[in-house]
Amino acid sequence: MLTALCRRRVVARALSAAAAQPKRAFGSVAVDRDDQTISAEAAENKYIVKTYNSNGVRTKKGLVITHGKGPYLFDSHGNKYLDFYSGIAVTALGHADPEVARAVADQAA
Repeated sequence: MLTALCRRRVVARALSAAAAQPKRAFGSVAVDRDDQTISAEAAENKYIVKTYNSNGVRTKKGLVITHGKGPYLFDSHGNKYLDFYSGIAVTALGHADPEVARAVADQAA
């Protein structure tokens, strides 16, 4: 039951996140949501939060994640981030999903 639920959630969230992409990349040039042409590197810096570099050292000072809901994380300043870093010691189920929590609790009982 949990496996099927997980698959449905992962697919639904992936499709939802793909539909909400803020930019379209064309080679080394990207167009952001305001139709402004920017370099791919500038778009990456603008839209992707790199919390750790290759040495495991935090690269964004002051970033404090306070909570998550669905596919999003929220920081202490109220900024919303799409959490697409699943796969490295984590799952792609989203955050604080009541249906997943209920399924896990039922199986653990």
